[in-house]
Amino acid sequence: SRALFCRGSAGSRCSHRRLQLTNCVVQYQANILTIHQAIPVNAVASVTLSIEILNTTGDVSELIDALEKTQGVHYLKILSRE
Repeated sequence: SRALFCRGSAGSRCSHRRLQLTNCVVQYQANILTIHQAIPVNAVASVTLSIEILNTTGDVSELIDALEKTQGVHYLKILSRE
C-alpha cells in the first residue's frame, strides 16, 4: 500500500464537509489513516487527511479531482506521496 497526504481548507459546516470528504475517499476504496482539523476561523478550517492507497483503490488522480470538487473545499494540496 501507499500513502497520500493532503491538506486543504473547508468552508462553513466543517463537520459536514469532513463527512463528505470521508465518503469520497471510501468511494475510491482507500483508507483514511488520520484526519486533523484546525480551529475554524471565519467559518473556514484547515483539514489534513492521511490516506492509505490500496491495490483495490481506484484511480488516485480521479480521487484527488473528486476531493477538490467537493462542495465547500477551497483548495487542496498534496503534501507527499509514498
